[in-house]
Amino acid sequence: MVDMKTKDGKQLFNALFEELAALYEPVARMSDEARNRLKVKVFWQMGHRMSELMQDEQGDRSARYGDNVVGQLSQAFKARFGKGFGRSLLFCMRQFAEEIPKENISPTLAFSHYRLLLGVGDIALREKLALSAAEAQLSVEALRVLINQSATPEAEIRHGKEFLLSPRLGRTGLVKVEKDPLGAQVWLVNLGFNIRRSGLLKRTDALSDGDIVELGRVGKLKKLNCKKTERYTYDARVLKVVDGDTLALRISLADSTLVDERIRLRGVDAKERLSKAGEAATAFVRRRLPTGTTVRLHTFTDDRYGRYVGDIFYGERDVWLNRELVESGLAKFLDMKV
Repeated sequence: MVDMKTKDGKQLFNALFEELAALYEPVARMSDEARNRLKVKVFWQMGHRMSELMQDEQGDRSARYGDNVVGQLSQAFKARFGKGFGRSLLFCMRQFAEEIPKENISPTLAFSHYRLLLGVGDIALREKLALSAAEAQLSVEALRVLINQSATPEAEIRHGKEFLLSPRLGRTGLVKVEKDPLGAQVWLVNLGFNIRRSGLLKRTDALSDGDIVELGRVGKLKKLNCKKTERYTYDARVLKVVDGDTLALRISLADSTLVDERIRLRGVDAKERLSKAGEAATAFVRRRLPTGTTVRLHTFTDDRYGRYVGDIFYGERDVWLNRELVESGLAKFLDMKV
């Protein structure tokens, strides 16, 4: 294993960076439309080269070694090309090249499509989803919905260094209609977080107990045939980063009610905050999600401490915080079986 702090190590790193930068340079000069078409091919080449070098130099593919190289590459790319080259993107390039053969890459899918597909652990299901997305020319958001609808418990847990899960990012505004067991002909709207409201429904003649409706359109009484993976999604703002795997959020429910909850990140196990590793994980999340940051939250259940377990996405590209923490090496995968 080469020490990147030595003279030979620095030369090796600089050679790798210049090689990768030369691959990306033509992409950086293109228009957005042309860039998106070429980015998939170039990102695969960059990921393949990173994987080759790390395999050659590591032998056993040390996670810490890989993290150090990727971290330095991220800083170098940001210095030359600006924002956008975070560690998670570079890890994703490498995973892209390692798991998807070059000949299987579709010219109709963007790299954003492949980032979603890489979260599907079942290879056969992933290939089927990629083929469907390419044939139907699905948007990234449409593919996200298709993945959520196709998710199975067996497909959720990935193996290997990154320990990825399948993302669950559904639709906001979906609520469950329930009959009030304490009042005849009284209908309640289950907003989530054990909060129920009466008097929100304009019409109830076509409703059945357990129906799912979109609160803004209840007047039309259109029953939504959605899967469970599409529900329990909310907009929220960060109140506080408690530690590397727990955040306090102010969550906006479908009727604009605000509720404050502590959210435990699904599949993520960070060290205690007072430890050195715990401090690093906490600082990592605080840099990305300072107080007031708007996020998208998808919840599952609560843990033994009463915290809801959830997935958190942030930024214009819906960066998945759970996966980013594990891929960065600041936390370990924890199978919560939720």
